[in-house]
Amino acid sequence: SDKLADVAYELGELYEGRAFKQYARAAAYYIRACDWRKGNRTDARLRAARLYDKQLNDREKAIKTYRDVVATDTDP
Repeated sequence: SDKLADVAYELGELYEGRAFKQYARAAAYYIRACDWRKGNRTDARLRAARLYDKQLNDREKAIKTYRDVVATDTDP
């Protein structure tokens, strides 16, 4: 479906929200939204990187995700 990436992004927002605070799931859904969307999805990558960095304290994944943003979502 062409709506799969949008649903993954919305699930990421839901899991990140105050009601759930399940940051690992939220980051995983943001990454899926990036993978399933044709074209750029900078906001989802940045949100995933921020979750890895600030909430989950996983610096390796945060750095990798920030590098993915620079490599795939910037204008040359």
